[in-house]
Amino acid sequence: TIVSKADIGFQIYSALAYGVKEFGYFTYWLHWGTTDPKAETFYDAMVMPPENSGGAGVKTDCYYAVQAMNQELEKFDHVMLNFNWQGTMAVAPKGKTKSAVLSKIADYKNERVKNVIASEETIIGCLKDSKGFDGYMIVNATEPSENKSDEVTVSFHKATKALAYINGEEQTITLKDGSYTFKIGAGEGVFVIPIV
Repeated sequence: TIVSKADIGFQIYSALAYGVKEFGYFTYWLHWGTTDPKAETFYDAMVMPPENSGGAGVKTDCYYAVQAMNQELEKFDHVMLNFNWQGTMAVAPKGKTKSAVLSKIADYKNERVKNVIASEETIIGCLKDSKGFDGYMIVNATEPSENKSDEVTVSFHKATKALAYINGEEQTITLKDGSYTFKIGAGEGVFVIPIV
C-alpha cells in the first residue's frame, strides 16, 4: 500500500534506473488483498470512487504521495528524457555481499565510473544522450519502510564538475578527484551528469 512519497519514489526512481520513460496510474482502482471471500479486504485507490467514499470522490494518502513525486519529476524530466539507458549497476553496501535481489541484476560495467562505495543497497542506471554526455540515476534501493539513508560516493573518470538533480532541483557540484558523496534518503534517487 502506497502511503508516502518514499513508497512511490522507490518504484519510480528504480524504474528510471532501468530507462523507463513513462509512468501511468490507475486513479480509481481497488486492490483486493486476498482471494478468500470471507476475509476480503481492499487497499485504497488514489481517489476513492463515490460509491466507496460516501458520495464524493476522496483523495487518499496515495494520491498526495504520487502528486508530490510527479512535482519532483517535472523539475528535471525534460533533461532526463534526452538520455537512453545503457545498463544498470548493482552496488552492495560496503563490506557486505549483494542481497538476493541485487545479485540478480546483471553486473553492468560503465567505463566512466571509476569506483562506487555505498552504505546501503544501491542501483545506478547508466544512460547516455545523443551528444555523448553520460547520465547516472543513483537510487537508494533499500526497502522504504526501513527508512535508511544511503551515502553513495561515486568516482568518475575525467570529470571535475557535475550537474546533479537532487529532489528535482538542479545543482552544480564540484568533484574532488572526480568524486562526490550523495546522501540519498529512503525512496529517493539522484540524477547526475558529469561534466569536464
